Parts: sequence; structure tokens; C-alpha cells
Amino acid sequence: MPTHSRFLFASLITLVLASLTLPALAANNLLAVEGLRLINTDTTNRITSSTQTVPSVSPDAIAIRIFDNANNLSPRTWYTQNIGAKRSLQSLLVDGYDAVRDNRTVYVAAANITSCQSISAESNCLKPIMVIISFNQNISNETVDIFGQILANWRFNQNINSQPGVCSNSGGNLSCLSDRDCQSGQICDSLKARVVRDTKRLIDLSAMKTKLEQYRQTYQRYPSLESGTYLVNKTLSVWPSWQKTLAVKMKTALPVDPINRLGTSPSGYNQITGWNEQQRSFATTWPTLPENSRVYQYELINNTRYTLCANFETNYQNITNYACANNYTNQGPVINCPVIRGTAGQAFSAYAEIFDNEGDTINSIINHNQLSGWSHLNVQLVNSGRQLKISAATAGPDGRYDLILNTSDSLGATSTKTCSIIIGHGLCGNNLIDPNEDCEGDLGVAANAHDSSPNKQYSCNQYCKFTGGWCGDNIIQNGQNFTVNREQCDGNNGIATKTNDSGPNRQYACHESISPNACTFTGGYCGDHIIQTSANTQINEDCDRPIDSPNPDPSSTYNGIQRYQCGQPGTVNACKFTGGWCGDAVVDYDYGETCEGSTYTVPTPANSSSTKQYACSATTCQVTDGWCGDGQIKDGIENCDCANNQKDCAWAGNSVNPDPSATSSPTNPHRCKNCLQTGGYCGDGIVQEQSEKCDPLEPLSVFKSRTGNLNIDQAYYDQFIAVCLTQNCQTSCYDQDGDGYGIKKYTNCTNTAVDCEDRPNGADNLANSADDGININPGQPDNCTQYDGLDNDCNGYIDDKAWLYTSPLWFDNFARGIFNHLGPAVATNGSFAKSTIDPTTSAGGDPKSAKMVQDRQSAAPNYIWPNVCNNLNYTSNSNCTAYGGKSLTGLTWNITNIGLNINQSYVLRFKYKGSANFLHPTTTNPTNQIHWSIGNNPSINYSYLVTSTSNLIVPGNYTSFHTRPYLGSFTYYQNLNQLANNLYLSIFIGQNNLPNDGNKLNIDDVSLTSCQNIRSDNTYCGNGVIEGAYETCDFNMRPPNWDDATEFCDDSCQKGRRLKILQVHPGNNNLIDLQNIINNNKNNYITKTATITAVSLADFNASPATYIPNSNPTSSYNVIVFGFQDCNGSGDGTDQLAGGRDLSPNAASSTERFINAGGGVIFGHDTIWQESGTICGGSHNNFNRLAGYAGISLANYQNTSYNYNNISKNINQASTPASALMFNKPYIMDDSFVVNFTHTSGSLPNPSLCSSADGLKIWFHGGDINTKFWATTCGRVEHIMLGHTGSINDNEQKALINMLYYVATH
Repeated sequence: MPTHSRFLFASLITLVLASLTLPALAANNLLAVEGLRLINTDTTNRITSSTQTVPSVSPDAIAIRIFDNANNLSPRTWYTQNIGAKRSLQSLLVDGYDAVRDNRTVYVAAANITSCQSISAESNCLKPIMVIISFNQNISNETVDIFGQILANWRFNQNINSQPGVCSNSGGNLSCLSDRDCQSGQICDSLKARVVRDTKRLIDLSAMKTKLEQYRQTYQRYPSLESGTYLVNKTLSVWPSWQKTLAVKMKTALPVDPINRLGTSPSGYNQITGWNEQQRSFATTWPTLPENSRVYQYELINNTRYTLCANFETNYQNITNYACANNYTNQGPVINCPVIRGTAGQAFSAYAEIFDNEGDTINSIINHNQLSGWSHLNVQLVNSGRQLKISAATAGPDGRYDLILNTSDSLGATSTKTCSIIIGHGLCGNNLIDPNEDCEGDLGVAANAHDSSPNKQYSCNQYCKFTGGWCGDNIIQNGQNFTVNREQCDGNNGIATKTNDSGPNRQYACHESISPNACTFTGGYCGDHIIQTSANTQINEDCDRPIDSPNPDPSSTYNGIQRYQCGQPGTVNACKFTGGWCGDAVVDYDYGETCEGSTYTVPTPANSSSTKQYACSATTCQVTDGWCGDGQIKDGIENCDCANNQKDCAWAGNSVNPDPSATSSPTNPHRCKNCLQTGGYCGDGIVQEQSEKCDPLEPLSVFKSRTGNLNIDQAYYDQFIAVCLTQNCQTSCYDQDGDGYGIKKYTNCTNTAVDCEDRPNGADNLANSADDGININPGQPDNCTQYDGLDNDCNGYIDDKAWLYTSPLWFDNFARGIFNHLGPAVATNGSFAKSTIDPTTSAGGDPKSAKMVQDRQSAAPNYIWPNVCNNLNYTSNSNCTAYGGKSLTGLTWNITNIGLNINQSYVLRFKYKGSANFLHPTTTNPTNQIHWSIGNNPSINYSYLVTSTSNLIVPGNYTSFHTRPYLGSFTYYQNLNQLANNLYLSIFIGQNNLPNDGNKLNIDDVSLTSCQNIRSDNTYCGNGVIEGAYETCDFNMRPPNWDDATEFCDDSCQKGRRLKILQVHPGNNNLIDLQNIINNNKNNYITKTATITAVSLADFNASPATYIPNSNPTSSYNVIVFGFQDCNGSGDGTDQLAGGRDLSPNAASSTERFINAGGGVIFGHDTIWQESGTICGGSHNNFNRLAGYAGISLANYQNTSYNYNNISKNINQASTPASALMFNKPYIMDDSFVVNFTHTSGSLPNPSLCSSADGLKIWFHGGDINTKFWATTCGRVEHIMLGHTGSINDNEQKALINMLYYVATH
């Protein structure tokens, strides 16, 4: 066995106890370790060398072997070099050190902290070791478990494990011994953790040096860094160039420092790299780094020299050569040689140890001197560069010789060592004590102080004479002042004479020379946490507490038995009492006192607190007896208490847990303040801000001033105070109109914004009018949907979210004669009411207006209006049938041709004068009874009205036209568009609301004006600016190069093409005529501006160039629609199933040119057709040529497999911008709707065929998106399954028009 390899026998027990701690084992388990017994007891674990038989000991063994690791190899590299087996190794950590496991064996690259042998005897070194822990084959499961416990609980470096640290960034609150004790990202600063990290640094540096040498062998130089790094030929492990440049050159990933972080750089420098890109400079002058940096550092000096170093966290002397410093110098090899002996005239051979601390390669040529009288002396590097062999054929005569050895390493560093060689006997140095010699080497030298005497001293010099002294010579032999390290003290020398002079290395007494512990300390010291008493007051200790020990409880210091402070070692008052105590009349807050009985002043309730109570205990120095806010009423001092440390709280109910809504009274007020009852009560006419929200006796004027609700009246306030009283003055939400918004100060409602109008009937106190409270709150839009001359959203502006077009869409000022007027307007007259044109000239010079007159007195004096009919709408009561229509009158206009657009909002306006009293006197709430409506018949009858609304004209007699016109608004939705051919606007009065004297109301200047909603960013369509985020045009500002002949800008400011559509229909049996569809839907920009030309498929096939010119394919038409009929028509024009219609080859080619020129095409049902039989007379091969443009693949038709008559929106397409056009423009399509029975036409959607940038869009389907698709789009080429039955319903018309709109605007 090599001398540096050993098993852990009894001789290694000292090593184990000093540097290793074997883990505690599970109870009742015994472990044999190569002849040693690890015996587990209840109180301790011991290692003994006993050879006694232990009953029931397992035959299993766990062996521990320790090797030097002077070359700082990683466990994996050590394994490869020394074991060589090619196995899969498992990486792990053992007590923080890197390790690998090969089945039964674990290899740990650890370190010992031990005394240095070749430096100073007082210096410690970090000695790398390789610890091998292994168990035998076929062991029991119990021993395998024990092995796992050993690995999990193994502790190296027990001699430094008693020095814990703290985790970084934990505020000093998290104690630790290793990084594992800290949270992620934190670093432990204990000595043990720093040793583990420094060991890893040594291993990393060694590995990198090996790679650098391999690089030099390959390229005859070390790697240079001319580019790719911040500084030429320099890099740090935190720089990108470490891995991206240096590692790439070395063709291996490089390790980084365990912390790998630079210290703080100056402002302006990157805190990770220390680099200032603008100044192109580093934070410090290289190679100096910012303070507290922990990185690896590489610099190429020249082709044959470099520096590679780490910033270590410990200062063990044998690793300083690896550390980065301002003046780094590579050290030469180290030679250790003992006194070498030989025999004169005989062959000579001896060995000396040699190594290089930096791991550099040692040059094999060793220069040396020749020795006089010797044959030629040889010095060779042997044993893998670990030893020097010194040999000669014949040694010289007896005597002492000095051999001078000169060595160097691969980086050029040199060193010189002189080794002594002794030849012959009888000389000092012959390992014998000869006459006239005191000693010889270790012979005759005292091993310890107890063994020493004047005749057996501690050391022997080269002349075999004693040196070093002995215990009793009154000289402390402690390694200082050229002494050996054998004693701690000697007699009175080295002992402490005062507590503040004592310490571990200077105690109160010293063992005498006759003691087994001769010249060692005894008697203790200040800081050993044992109170040493002595008659000598200088060394008598009052106390001895660790600096982190808890402070004494104040009660234990009463009358000075103890004190709060104990002088720390090394201070003037070391281990002497300092500081105060409970009873010294000084409150020591830092030590837990809250008062001193002799000086305590009892506080008033207002000044009391948990730390300033009504009494102080003299023996504990703690406040006691309660305080105002502790929830207990102190008799004689308090009559209420708020609890929870509050001094001002709601009190009504006389409870320590008060209910703010509890009933209060003059004798039971709202509040408890400073533990005395106070604060008013509910009903005293004053709103107590801390305990009340309202008070039922608060005057209205005071309420308005306090809350800022200035528009309420007494009737409204009466209802408010009734609620306030019911809720014990705790009303937090008041919402009389029920719209979810409360008035000022009372907004804790469904919505917390302030309602500016909460009166249900509004300012006019009339129901069903625009100013009703429910119509006015911050949640209202105040846009075109409520264009009523009011501030609906409470923002201080009237109708501010709406913009009216400059000119009315339609206007009637009744300036024409009555016969001419009644042409456009139809009057509805009852028995007691009629409408005429009033020839009276108005004050504004307007010659005529319309007069609506109700006259009960002259026409029906015997009828008592309206008491016969007591409901609001005359049509719903049998009593109203005979009389209902008799008081009704109004005017109706035919507005069919005005051109209202789907989804557009409009405002109705007219001015009025005369007697306006349209109220129902028999109802509790006054109700407006003037109406305007949209209907489908000129007669004013509820059965004809589609939408009807009212807006209030405040009752009164208006002698002239009112300055504020009547306003009403509506949006032209699809339900209005579904009316019959004609559309009527009606204004009428007299629905059972005839007052005693009747009504006579003139109206004039009736108009309809388009209205646009203003967006949140205050833009709107029609403002003369094209808002890029919303609009592609503006009808009040045309873009450059605008062409009205070919383009349109619709009412939502979207640009589109005026469609010139060519419908290529199957022939005589074309049952779906596109022109009819357009004519039936003249309410949008597509149908208003499109032109239709119809041609049969036969004519189109005969002369396609007539319709699609070869030179400019889209000059005549920009959209072609093919269809619509089953099989795309019959072969003979009569029988649909006798054979379909296909394009001719020339027509297909022309259509293809049309598509490529940007033309839009819609393929109808069975145009694209693929079949294996003759259902439609065979496949439509020429239509099928064009299927790819529509994103369609061909698949043989499967008879009725894919039939359907109900379709749905494709929800996967609903969120795309294009869907706004297909699903909402101009018609809003339902999520699902009924279509005429149909099927797909031997075709399937295929997105890969669609070359449009937007991809293939499948808009509608009948259940399966692929086999039952109904409408698709690929760019401007579309496909629709319309035409199977030859019929088209309203939903299908709207979907087809939406598809045309998509083509026009896309």
C-alpha cells in the first residue's frame, strides 16, 4: 500500500475526530468499518479500536479510504485517472462537496483544514483530499439504508463547523453553516461554506489549466482573445466572452465561480459585467477587480505565458498562489527533502518529494551541483513527476554535503532547494545520541510539556544540542519568538491578572510542571460562559454571557440581583455587571421594562395605551391594570371602552363590540371618546360624521349645502329622510330612481359614481319623459341613442357623445299649401280631433305650421274625457273601444325613399307652440301622451306600429314656438327594415288624454338628421378626418385620387368599390335573380350603388371576351356571380337532373384572367362540382379548374350525405377583423338561422390552396365545418351553397349581400 494511501484504522481516529464527523446511525444498528466498531448508544456515537466480539454484528462492512488530492482533481477526473472503468457515474453532493457514485462506491473531492507542514507551524492549510466510501457486495437492505444515512448526514471539517454564518440578503436573520441552509440565490458566509466553495475553485482552476496545456500542445501557444471580449486577451467568468470566445477556442465549456459575481461597480457601469459601453472602459484598472468580486480571471501574457486565478474567500497560505492579486507571480516547483544518508564508497540512491502548487508541469531537466569526491551524480524526475531520484555509482567520503537543486515549471517559474546528505557514522545526524550530544533529531526530545525538563527539552538543533526550553523555565514555548509550540503558559507567565485581560489564550491559572497538563491553561477566562469566582476581585466574575444570549427578565434583576448588561471579553468591564436593573428608577426599555414603580405617573384615559396603563408593578417593572381601548371598562376611570386600542368609536348599544347602526338616544349617544360617552344621536338634526350618514331632522337647506345635491326638492327629500330614519341614520346608498347610482355622499350602491339626477320623474315631475332619473346617470351613453337635449351621462355636457350631420336628411316646414302638404303627409282625424295646416304666420315669419286640435266641448259636450277609459293605451280596454279613436289625431309621412341605412342612428326634431297638456288625469304618475313612431301603414293604429316612443313636452301654454325643439332619436335596425314595402313616420296626440278644454298644438320644421356616435378618443365618422384606427375614408373628406364613379364611403366611414356585377345564370330556369335581391334591400351602400347585368351561361360561354376583355379584364365588371340553381342548371333547360352546366374552356380561362386581375367572383351551388356518376351530368371540369382560387379541393359528391338546412356562424372565425364585415355589415347576422335545403357540391375547404394573405375564411356551416360548409372566402373569391332549391329566404339574401360587401371593401 502506498504511503499516502491508508485505511481508516485506529491511528486515524484523531484525523476523523478533527476533520470528519461520522453521521448518527439509526437506533440499534451496528456498523463495522474495517476492524472498527461504530457503536450507537442513547447518548453518544464513539469510534473505538476494541477487538471484543459484539453479538449479532452484521458481516457487512463499509470502508473509508482517504487519498491526497494534491493535483486538485474533480471526483470524475480522479476516478478516470485512477480507476479507469468506463461506467456511468452519478453526480451528487456530500456535505456540499462535489462527489460521484459508481454503484457501491462514492468518491468525494473534499478538503481538510490542517496545520501546514512546509510553512509556519502556526499556519493552517486547505489540503484537498479524495475520500472514498464503499460497501461490500451482497449487503443487507439495512446496511444499504445505513449507507444512505451516512451520505445524507456526513459532516466534514468538524474543526470549523462550530463557526456558523448568516445568509446573504436575509437581514442577518437566517443563520447557516452551508449554502443549503439558505434560500435560493442566497450565499452562506460561514467559514465552512467558504472552504467548500474555495475547494471547488481549486478543482476548477486545475481542470482549466489542464485544458490550457492541451491547447498549447495542439497550437504551440495559449489561447488569445484578440476580439469578442471587452479587453484584448482578457476575460472574466461573468463576461459573455468567457463562454462565447474563450470556451469556443478551447472547445470545451468552462466552469464559472461558485458565486460568479462582481463587486459593486461605479455608477454608469454595468453591475453584472463592470463594463461601460459608452466609455468603452472597465470599472477598475485590470487586473484589480471591484471589491468583494468572486469570479475567475484569465489573461494571456504571451504565447507561452498566461495567468488564471480565482478570488478566494479564505486566506489559507497554500492557496494564495492561486489567488488573483495586483502583482501575480507564478511560483516554481516545491522540493521537500529530509536529511539524506548514505555509506562512503557505496552506490547511493535517495528520493525527494517535488510538486507545483499551481499545477504547472515540472520540467524534467533538474540542474544541480556535483559533490566533491563523488562519482557523477544524477537527478531525475520520476513517479509521474512526483519525486526526484538522486543517485550516484559511488558516494564520497564520510561527511555532510549540500546538494543544490534548481527546478522550473512549464511557465518558466524557477526555484532552488538545498538538500543535506550525510555520509558515514558518528556524526550529528547519524540518528544516534553520541557522547557530547544532548540529542539527535527527535531522540531525547520531550514530546510534551509534562515530559520536559532541563535534561529533556522540546527541540534539538543541527548540532545535536538542546534548544526550545521546558515547562518550568518561565518562558512560554508557544511558537512565538523562535520557540517551539508546546506550552500555553509557564508559571505566572501568560496568565490573566484581570477579567478584561483574559481570553482562551490567556486564562486565570496555569497547570504546574508536575501536572499531566503541565504548562496548559486552567481556571477559565471571561468568555467561556462560566462564572469564575475568586477572592481576587480583579479576576472575580459577576457574569459571563454569550453576546447573543437573551436579556435577563426584568423580574430577575429586581433590586440589582442581576443586571441587564455584562461586559464582553476584552472590554474594560469584562465579565462585570454593567447597565441597570428593575428598581433603579430608570426605565430600561431595551431590556423589557415598560415602567419603574417609583417614578411612574398614572395616565388619563386619553393618554393611556397598552404601553402606558393605569398602574406599574414595582417587582416586574411592567405596566398593568388596563388602558382606554382594552375593551374593559375600568371602574372609577371609564364609563365606556372602544376595544381594539381605539379611543373614538361608535357606542350606541353600550357594548364593547358596538354596532354602528344600533339605535342611539340622548342617554345612549353615538360615540365613546377617550372612554367617556359623547357624540350626539340619530335624530338630533346634526349629521355626526363619524357615526352617521344622515339625520332625519337635518333641514333640506343644510342637506343641500353639506352634500352638494342642489337639484332635489322637498318631496324627494321627504322620501330620503324616511329611509334615513328607518336605517338609523346609516343610509350609505340612496337611489330613488332605481338606476343603480346614488346621489352625492350616498354612492355605496351597485355603481359608485354620482348620479346627477335621481328624481324618478326628473325636473318636470312627469313620468315617462326623457329627463326621468332612470335615464340620467353616469352609465348612460349620451350619444345618438339618447339624443334628447339633456346631459344623460352627468359629465356636464349635453348630448356630447353624438354628432349631427350638418344638413337634415329630410325636412318639412309646411310652407306648401294644404292640398300640396297633404300629399306627402296624411292626417288622421277622430270625432273630436283633427290635424290641419295653420295659415297663421308665426313670430319667426314662418307662414304655415301643422295644427293638431282636440275639441271636446263643442264636439262632444256629453262625454266626460277621459274618465270613461282609465288605462294609458286605449286599445287594451273594452270601454275604450267606442271612444278611443275619437280623440286621436296626427300626421304621417311616407319616408320610404329617404334612404335610411341599416344600423344608422337618426334624430327627429320639431318645434311647437300652443296648449300642451298631454297628461292622464286618472293616473297617480303624470304620463306623457305625445308620440312619434315608425310604422308600415299611414293610419295611426297600434297594430301598425313597429316602434313607438315618446318624449316629454312639459305641460303648459306656449304662445310662441318654444326655443328648445322637441328631440327624439332612433336607430334603423333590421326589424324596421323588415317592414312591408313602405315606411311611415307619424307624430300624433290624443291617446285617451283629453283635458277638459282639449289641446291645440302647432308643430313646425319637422326633420330627420343622421347622427354619429363620438368615440372615446373624441373622434367620429364624418369629422372630415380619416381616423386610421377605425376608418378607410370619411364622407366629409375624400382621400386623394378618389373616384366617385367607382368608389363609395359608407356611413361608418369604410371605403368600398361600387360593384359592377355580372350575374352568369344557368338560363331559363334561373329562379334566384340577383337584381331582385338588390331591389328588395335598398338600404345600404352596396345595394344603393351596385349595378347588375344578367347573362346566361350559354351566352357567356359563347363569347367570354365580350364581358371580360382580354386587355383589361375588370374594365366592364368587377364582380362575377355564377348561379344560382341546382346542378347549376339543366342540360336541356327543363329537367334539372338531366345534366348540369359547366364553363367552356375559353370562359374558364377568361374567368381566371379576371380573378388574377383583382376581380371578385362568387361561385354558387353546384358550379364547382365533382362526381363519379351522372347526377349533374358529370363533373364540371372547367369550373373545377378554378376551385383552387376559392381554396377548395375536389371530392366526389356522396349523394345526400352532406345535406342540411340550418347553419351557424363559425365561432373560430368570429374574432377576426374580417368577421366584422361578414357577420355585421351591412346586416347583423344571427348566430344561427334557417336556410333552404342544400348540400356541399363534391368539394371540401383546403386552406393550403388559398393564396390570399388573409387565408381561407369559412363563414357559415351546417354542423361540420368541412363537409357542410355554406359560405367561404379566399381573398375576393367566394363560394356559397345557395341555389339547391331555387328559392332564397330573407336570411340568405342578407348573407349574400354581406358577402358582396366583403368583396367591395376587402
